[in-house]
Amino acid sequence: MNRIRPIRWLVLALLFFAGGTPLAQRPPNIVLLVGDDHGYPYFGFMGDENVVTPSMDALAAGGTTFSHAHVTATYCRPSLRTLITGLHPVQYVLRENEIVERRRSEDAGYEALGDRERGLWEQVEKAAAMREFETLPKLLGEAGYVSWQGGKWWENNYRNGHFTEGMSEGWDLSAYGGDGFFEELMGADGNDLVRETMEPVFDFIDRNREQPFFIWFAPSLPHVPFDAPYTYRKYYRDMDISESAKLYYSNVTWWDDGVGRLMDHIESHSLMDDTLFVYISDNGWEQEADVEYKVEENATIADDLLLGNGGDLGKNGLYDMSFRSPLVFHWRTRRWPRAADRTGHVLSLAAGVSLAGPHSPLVQHFEPGLVPGHLPHHSGPCRRGDSRGVARQFPASPDRGSRNARADPSRGLYRQSALHDHAHGRARRGLFGAHPSLAVHLVCGHRRKGAIRHHRGSARGKQSRGRSPRPRGGIPARHRRLEGGSRDAVGDCDP
Repeated sequence: MNRIRPIRWLVLALLFFAGGTPLAQRPPNIVLLVGDDHGYPYFGFMGDENVVTPSMDALAAGGTTFSHAHVTATYCRPSLRTLITGLHPVQYVLRENEIVERRRSEDAGYEALGDRERGLWEQVEKAAAMREFETLPKLLGEAGYVSWQGGKWWENNYRNGHFTEGMSEGWDLSAYGGDGFFEELMGADGNDLVRETMEPVFDFIDRNREQPFFIWFAPSLPHVPFDAPYTYRKYYRDMDISESAKLYYSNVTWWDDGVGRLMDHIESHSLMDDTLFVYISDNGWEQEADVEYKVEENATIADDLLLGNGGDLGKNGLYDMSFRSPLVFHWRTRRWPRAADRTGHVLSLAAGVSLAGPHSPLVQHFEPGLVPGHLPHHSGPCRRGDSRGVARQFPASPDRGSRNARADPSRGLYRQSALHDHAHGRARRGLFGAHPSLAVHLVCGHRRKGAIRHHRGSARGKQSRGRSPRPRGGIPARHRRLEGGSRDAVGDCDP
């Protein structure tokens, strides 16, 4: 049986949203808008009452919004690779490893390289491996499209992704080993999109307005640094919100203004009727208006990982907020239902729990009667990769999980528990505190299965015993300890 590869399904999905355009007509331009660390709640159209996002609100109002979409990773590079190839991160890396290993065996000079040169060789060859993948620009090119890349791009240069043109011409390899090389890895000159200039994308549109084009619009916003100009900070200056919220929301509005300027330029060529906009973020972020992550006046993202990584549940986490993003389709001449149902209980109550062990097929199995009947919940197993809640099973990456005490790096296991209510729009967490008997039932049940491994020496354990934690979402400290799965908070479990 012939099988359609994942990236071809992605192309077919785009053609579906093209509304059955006859082949004799010009296919639509496609603009893929990729948010960088943009948490799902922080848009006007998602119900936020503080964030100023008029451009995205306009796209959502005139298009279709799926409020409960999820990406495949909680930090940028693997998530972006999925968007460009249609492959799950694990599928991508397995094939990438095969390609790099083959090239290593073919390179007669590899064995003579020193440690530094080998490290640089690995970086370059891993990025170059994408040349052997089918990518969205490549397949659209076969359909007559020209393509352009701007913004976040980890694969060295735009040609590796089969773009026709782009801003990321390649890394400055002389910076390898220094602090500045990380900026090179993220996209080099591509990172200037919106922050410094819009001219490259405007020039591409000016030269290609007579043929269908694909634009990868992925400015490094609202990603750190939080350095938005006064033009965007002014909206939040006098709001009664936290300082870290002002910083993050200002970057969100900066991103939104870039989208608005792009829309204006496309409209100036009378192309809005012929352009499909698609929006999704690369990963989640957590910054509620009343939560302060900037605990000291001169604190930086290097000093405070909660400030620089979007709270406990945001970037690098394994929660719904870590993976979730609105997915927006907008094509002015095609009308679909304006929004997917946000109030159904498909995403109602789920538990983000520790791994039950390397051989466990389930993250959480809600047995009949386990969850009180008056609470909305998902009854039945939440299997690996199930997008219906925050219950997921993923190994914790040692370099990621250890940054905020979310994981046991030595075992690669995740060990936090939390309850979330997803029934209405923005998820509410902290339900352990409101339902302590359910908390004990869940936590103790997983302890008996070996799911929760409490480490007295962990950063979270030291924090809960030694000092009061900094404010996180307004949850009392005793409830936060419950969310962390602490034995101190839950008490001894019956045998």
